[in-house]
Amino acid sequence: MFPKNLSVTRQTADNWVNGQLTAGATTTVPFIGDAQPANSDLVSLQIGRMGVGKTRIFSDRKLQVGSNVDPKANGDIFVYEGSKYELIQENPFEVGLIPHFEYLAELREATA
Repeated sequence: MFPKNLSVTRQTADNWVNGQLTAGATTTVPFIGDAQPANSDLVSLQIGRMGVGKTRIFSDRKLQVGSNVDPKANGDIFVYEGSKYELIQENPFEVGLIPHFEYLAELREATA
């Protein structure tokens, strides 16, 4: 793991305004970390998302993960090799030499 200055895009929850769904505001959240392709053996538990690409993100700070329970909870978006990935799982490692967070991110928008 070779730390770099990276960032994710965070979107606040969408809202209904006069019967129209309005996207939440976006902000950029910087962090120090690294990204690597995820093992191809990983299987998504989300219906219809089993064959999409995944990547692992290592971070020095807590990031926001999407939720299947609350559809308004958006996971942070990370751009890796030109494609957009949404953070879907968090694994904190708070013991050991370097405390950090490991995230699993799933492909949301691929580049051509």
